[in-house]
Amino acid sequence: MVGRRRHHSTFFHNVIKDKKKRLTIHKIKAQDGNWVEGTPQVADAAIKFFSHLFKAEPIEEDNYVLNVKERMVTNEDNDNLTSLPTLQEIKDTIFSIDPDSAPDGLNGKFYQSAWQIIENDIHAAIISLFQGRKILEIFTDMICKITNRIKGCHLKPFSSGGRATLIRHVLLALNVHTLAVGHPPKGTLEMIETYLTKFYWSGNKEGRKYDWISWENLSYPYNERGSNFRKLVNTYKSFTAKQWWKFRTTDSLWTNFLNTKYESRNGNFAQLLWSTFAGRMGIITRNTNLRDLLHKYWNCTSKNHVATYVLKILPPILMWELWRSRCSSRYDEERPSITRSTYQISFNICHLTKKIFPNLDIPDDWEKFLKLMETNFVGTTSFPIKWIRPSSPFVKMNSDGTCVRNSSGGGGIVRDSNGNCIMAFILPLGNGTSNTAEASAFLFGLKWCIDNGYNNITGETDSLLLQNCIQKFWSSPWRIR
Repeated sequence: MVGRRRHHSTFFHNVIKDKKKRLTIHKIKAQDGNWVEGTPQVADAAIKFFSHLFKAEPIEEDNYVLNVKERMVTNEDNDNLTSLPTLQEIKDTIFSIDPDSAPDGLNGKFYQSAWQIIENDIHAAIISLFQGRKILEIFTDMICKITNRIKGCHLKPFSSGGRATLIRHVLLALNVHTLAVGHPPKGTLEMIETYLTKFYWSGNKEGRKYDWISWENLSYPYNERGSNFRKLVNTYKSFTAKQWWKFRTTDSLWTNFLNTKYESRNGNFAQLLWSTFAGRMGIITRNTNLRDLLHKYWNCTSKNHVATYVLKILPPILMWELWRSRCSSRYDEERPSITRSTYQISFNICHLTKKIFPNLDIPDDWEKFLKLMETNFVGTTSFPIKWIRPSSPFVKMNSDGTCVRNSSGGGGIVRDSNGNCIMAFILPLGNGTSNTAEASAFLFGLKWCIDNGYNNITGETDSLLLQNCIQKFWSSPWRIR
């Protein structure tokens, strides 16, 4: 048995030595092309290479262009935002804390009662934080609070129920105020939960028992077969939601600063752009998702066919502009602009409308275009009509008839193959209808041509009814005599 253990130990030692030998860099080629040997020399060559590789070249910046931008934050506002907190500001904050709350294990009443003793220490700690105290150090303190409290608990016997109560009401509450103002790394929260899991299952005994249930499942409420523990990430998210609610509902210098700097980068930019175009058309966009908003556009009643067309093309044009603005902001460092996007959308709509309705006078100004969409007019379509000369020896007879207030009349013209007028006529027909006037005028023209020796005749009329009756496509309710 001893020989077998010695054989295994020799094997693993040889594996480690071989691996270490393969991973060791014995020589390296320097930047001048020469080979460098020896551990110190190889290390110096590597440091010089990567230092030169990642060293940034000096860039001359011309900040003149920034002077033309409108200043959103005044110098006074900037001084207030960047200044260190005064002792009075810290005192006002401390005394605004609920006396029954317990940051760091001590309630607000302690800090308020002992303020004259601890005020300088508190002020120095906060100033060090504002002057660049490392965030990692803050989150390391979160872990230390848990481990120190657990070490003290190991000196006392606790049942599993007692340990659960201690975790639920003491250990998980130690870092509540830090979670309310900071964004701890995921690894820090996982480390804290690891210590809590170890304490819950191991108790006061040395060593560690097997974790029969993971912390993920222990964090479920009682009715879901959990131990009603809180996940730290959920606590942090709830405080983040609370901060967001205060940001959206309160009016302060910090809120105004964040709104000015970041509002155009979030959903407010899209909402404002949608409402800019939808408001004039009577479409409500507030608290409406994209699917319902598209239905509102496409089902909206319009006063004319131009407005109907615009309501169909506006949503895809607007969504394309939002996507273009987003990509420009992310990759080209172009800050989104409501004015620029509004102009681009209105320009595209006017341009496309001119292509679809070339016979309408489409204005380039968006306000005038909106007035056109609100106008009630009957759409007209025009197309060229040409009189085609008949081939010789034919003549062409064109006739027309009309009826106004039961008084009808007709007329026509006869022309030869050169377009010369042979004869023109008008006929007062008395009481009648438009159809009888069309038929009487056509018949009179044909008779005149035959009576005057023009037997090769081409007749044209704009009455579809008369044309179909003559060609016997339709049956006529009267006889033409």
